[in-house]
Amino acid sequence: MNRHILQSTLGLTLLLSAAAAAAGPGMPTLTANGLVFDCQAPAMPSQRQVGELTGQANFSQVYATRARVMGDVRRACNRQGITRVVVQRPSQPASTGLAVQAPVR
Repeated sequence: MNRHILQSTLGLTLLLSAAAAAAGPGMPTLTANGLVFDCQAPAMPSQRQVGELTGQANFSQVYATRARVMGDVRRACNRQGITRVVVQRPSQPASTGLAVQAPVR
């Protein structure tokens, strides 16, 4: 029975990975400075991208941080003339204080 659960979980993981790869154009880009979002189609970053950006490993913390990041990105994108938003890496590891830098025109 455990083998069947493992196989279904693995299949679902592969399916989700393929779906994430297919959604590429609007996905944020993880750079050395942080995550870069396109305001025309701000897509939610993956949990892995947010975890790498913040240095967090706890699923619940990364999930909450990702929700806060998306709220900040949407607010920044609503400003007039903003086309891209950069969410910078925190200065201290495992910190949730991400800096949203909006004036990228």
